[in-house]
Amino acid sequence: APPPRLPARYLYGCGALFVAYTLAFFLALGWSASRVQVLEVGLLNYLWPVLTLVLSVPLLGYRARPALWPGAALALLGVALVTLQGSGLSLDAWLASSRSPLAAALGLAGAVTWALYSNLVRRWGPGAGPGAVPWFLLAAGVAFLAIAMAGAAPPAVTMAALAECAALALVTGLGYLFWERAMRAGDHTLVAAASYLMPLLSTLVSCLYLRVAPAGVLWLGSALLVAGSLVSWASVREVGAPEDRSLGPAGSRVADRAG
Repeated sequence: APPPRLPARYLYGCGALFVAYTLAFFLALGWSASRVQVLEVGLLNYLWPVLTLVLSVPLLGYRARPALWPGAALALLGVALVTLQGSGLSLDAWLASSRSPLAAALGLAGAVTWALYSNLVRRWGPGAGPGAVPWFLLAAGVAFLAIAMAGAAPPAVTMAALAECAALALVTGLGYLFWERAMRAGDHTLVAAASYLMPLLSTLVSCLYLRVAPAGVLWLGSALLVAGSLVSWASVREVGAPEDRSLGPAGSRVADRAG
């Protein structure tokens, strides 16, 4: 059973967000129409660092400098350069030319959901005590199993596919465990600074794994996303913190949990 005395809103609210994010992100990858769109969906998903900062203002009560909004706009521009290429700024043209609008929409939904989770786990979670990430992962696995069983035909399973799934499960599970612990009780400034390198590192690893030669606009979009996230990160501060102390996505350990 989950650890005793976990706050109900953490267990059920954050648990629901965790499962929703996992479903949205991995289904977006699975429904991408090409390997290139997998890279685009990945970049959309990495809007979550800057969205976490933006949402920390209303959800955790942090103070934002005016530079937060240009930083967020810069990150959005980076993603727009990649996902709207060839369709200008017309949503209708993008929907007409997109290889899979549903995959893109799910990638964006995943970014919003993970930003909500990263803030609320700080507000509702049990501090430095044991969390419920293993149970969140189990719930997500049950949801994926239900989706697979509802399919018309089971997918072909090979030893290579099983090995890849096992490696992905191990890396993903550890990543989620470490991230939640950092959000609840860790050095958030250090974690935040490292998280903004994820879009570039993820794009590089994905390109190598998928054997895709990315266009220059993908690298430009990734760089703008990182730059915008860094500007936003430097613009959010905990209420009552020293003026020269900037905070990452979930802030420092204070009375976020009030309310």
